[in-house]
Amino acid sequence: MPGVRAPIAEGGPERNRVGDHGLIVRGGPGLALEASARVAGDGIAVAVTVENRGAGHHLPTGSPDRRLVVRVGVVDSAGREMGRAETAFGRVLVDSAGRVTPHWSAAVSDGEDSRIPAGGHVRRELRLQGAPPAGTLRVELLRRALDPAIAAALGVEPPKDQVLLTAELPYRAAHRARDLSRRVRGTP
Repeated sequence: MPGVRAPIAEGGPERNRVGDHGLIVRGGPGLALEASARVAGDGIAVAVTVENRGAGHHLPTGSPDRRLVVRVGVVDSAGREMGRAETAFGRVLVDSAGRVTPHWSAAVSDGEDSRIPAGGHVRRELRLQGAPPAGTLRVELLRRALDPAIAAALGVEPPKDQVLLTAELPYRAAHRARDLSRRVRGTP
């Protein structure tokens, strides 16, 4: 993580030699995404794999309020979103009732830890029901700076997700099975 001039915390003063968390490592990006899709009944099943390519630590790291999110959606030929599913990776802290909570009020150290280990990968399948006969399958890898449940607990509006990568795959009913069998690969 090369040193850059930046604030240590949002709103703080800029300092020298702050580790750059831009997810870039020597030799290329620190994350990779692969997605493949298939017809599943009246919908689409999308298999996604997110790989940590050399960050040297689990991703996301730092505050347990952060998440990496994979979002898949179907957009019809008119550009309307017809379905969406997402999955998130991160370290989740919970209170004694099992609700997601900020770190300072957590009663249990980890409710879940789905971070992607250094040099590792995680695979998930997302399902979109009622896909239109023609359209576009969109796959996005996002950085979420503050989990919405924690933002609600703090009484603040969560910041917008940062899109790290977007891939789109058009399909038509006549070729749906063949088109959707193609893989979409990318690196942010």
